[in-house]
Amino acid sequence: MSGKLKRRLYIEQKTDGNRFLNHRGPATISELSLSNSGRTVYYNGLSLKRPASNMTSCVHGNYYATETGDEYWVTGVKKGKQKAGKKRGGSDHPNRHWSGGGAVTEAKE
Repeated sequence: MSGKLKRRLYIEQKTDGNRFLNHRGPATISELSLSNSGRTVYYNGLSLKRPASNMTSCVHGNYYATETGDEYWVTGVKKGKQKAGKKRGGSDHPNRHWSGGGAVTEAKE
Protein backbone atom coordinates (compact mmCIF):
# COMPACT_ATOMS: atom_id res chain seq x y z
CA MET A 1 0.00 0.00 0.00
CA SER A 2 1.34 3.42 -0.94
CA GLY A 3 2.31 5.86 1.76
CA LYS A 4 0.72 9.24 2.25
CA LEU A 5 3.88 11.32 1.95
CA LYS A 6 5.07 12.40 -1.51
CA ARG A 7 8.51 13.67 -2.38
CA ARG A 8 10.38 14.41 -5.60
CA LEU A 9 13.35 12.01 -5.67
CA TYR A 10 16.11 10.73 -7.91
CA ILE A 11 16.08 6.92 -8.18
CA GLU A 12 18.58 4.70 -10.01
CA GLN A 13 18.54 0.92 -10.34
CA LYS A 14 21.95 -0.40 -9.26
CA THR A 15 21.51 -4.17 -9.70
CA ASP A 16 19.43 -6.42 -11.92
CA GLY A 17 19.37 -9.85 -10.34
CA ASN A 18 22.98 -10.68 -9.54
CA ARG A 19 24.30 -8.26 -12.18
CA PHE A 20 25.78 -4.89 -11.10
CA LEU A 21 24.69 -2.24 -13.61
CA ASN A 22 27.91 -0.21 -13.21
CA HIS A 23 26.23 3.21 -12.86
CA ARG A 24 24.32 2.69 -16.10
CA GLY A 25 21.02 1.45 -14.75
CA PRO A 26 17.74 3.17 -15.54
CA ALA A 27 17.37 6.40 -13.57
CA THR A 28 14.48 8.80 -13.13
CA ILE A 29 13.39 11.87 -11.24
CA SER A 30 9.81 11.53 -10.09
CA GLU A 31 7.39 12.28 -7.29
CA LEU A 32 7.30 9.11 -5.21
CA SER A 33 5.17 7.92 -2.29
CA LEU A 34 6.87 7.22 1.03
CA SER A 35 5.73 5.36 4.10
CA ASN A 36 4.98 7.45 7.18
CA SER A 37 8.36 6.50 8.65
CA GLY A 38 10.18 7.32 5.38
CA ARG A 39 12.00 3.97 5.42
CA THR A 40 9.97 2.61 2.47
CA VAL A 41 9.66 4.23 -0.97
CA TYR A 42 7.02 3.03 -3.43
CA TYR A 43 8.16 3.00 -7.07
CA ASN A 44 6.70 1.25 -10.15
CA GLY A 45 4.78 -1.27 -8.03
CA LEU A 46 7.83 -2.06 -5.90
CA SER A 47 8.39 -1.48 -2.20
CA LEU A 48 11.92 -0.19 -1.73
CA LYS A 49 13.15 -0.51 1.85
CA ARG A 50 16.15 0.90 3.62
CA PRO A 51 18.11 -1.96 5.14
CA ALA A 52 18.33 -2.18 8.91
CA SER A 53 21.62 -0.88 10.29
CA ASN A 54 22.80 -4.44 11.01
CA MET A 55 21.92 -5.67 7.49
CA THR A 56 24.75 -5.80 4.97
CA SER A 57 22.84 -6.95 1.89
CA CYS A 58 22.93 -3.57 0.10
CA VAL A 59 26.33 -3.23 -1.51
CA HIS A 60 25.63 -0.86 -4.41
CA GLY A 61 22.48 0.96 -3.31
CA ASN A 62 20.88 2.45 -0.24
CA TYR A 63 17.47 0.75 -0.76
CA TYR A 64 16.44 -2.73 -1.93
CA ALA A 65 13.23 -4.00 -3.55
CA THR A 66 11.48 -6.42 -1.21
CA GLU A 67 9.92 -8.20 -4.20
CA THR A 68 13.09 -8.79 -6.25
CA GLY A 69 16.09 -8.04 -4.03
CA ASP A 70 17.41 -5.56 -6.62
CA GLU A 71 19.25 -2.56 -5.20
CA TYR A 72 18.43 1.08 -5.89
CA TRP A 73 20.00 4.42 -5.09
CA VAL A 74 17.39 6.90 -3.86
CA THR A 75 18.25 10.49 -3.01
CA GLY A 76 16.84 13.98 -3.07
CA VAL A 77 17.07 16.05 -6.24
CA LYS A 78 19.66 18.82 -6.44
CA LYS A 79 18.06 22.25 -6.43
CA GLY A 80 19.99 23.84 -9.31
CA LYS A 81 20.89 22.47 -12.71
CA GLN A 82 24.42 21.24 -12.21
CA LYS A 83 26.32 20.45 -15.37
CA ALA A 84 27.60 16.89 -15.36
CA GLY A 85 31.21 17.93 -15.80
CA LYS A 86 34.06 15.58 -16.56
CA LYS A 87 35.83 16.77 -13.40
CA ARG A 88 33.64 14.41 -11.35
CA GLY A 89 34.34 11.43 -13.55
CA GLY A 90 31.09 11.47 -15.49
CA SER A 91 29.94 12.23 -18.96
CA ASP A 92 29.39 15.85 -20.03
CA HIS A 93 26.24 14.88 -21.97
CA PRO A 94 23.29 16.87 -20.50
CA ASN A 95 20.98 13.82 -20.17
CA ARG A 96 23.47 11.72 -18.20
CA HIS A 97 24.01 11.56 -14.49
CA TRP A 98 27.47 12.60 -13.28
CA SER A 99 28.69 9.21 -12.06
CA GLY A 100 28.05 7.18 -15.18
CA GLY A 101 26.50 6.84 -18.56
CA GLY A 102 22.89 5.94 -17.81
CA ALA A 103 20.19 8.23 -19.11
CA VAL A 104 17.99 10.07 -16.62
CA THR A 105 14.29 10.47 -17.39
CA GLU A 106 12.09 12.96 -15.62
CA ALA A 107 8.41 12.36 -14.95
CA LYS A 108 6.32 15.31 -16.11
CA GLU A 109 3.55 16.32 -13.74
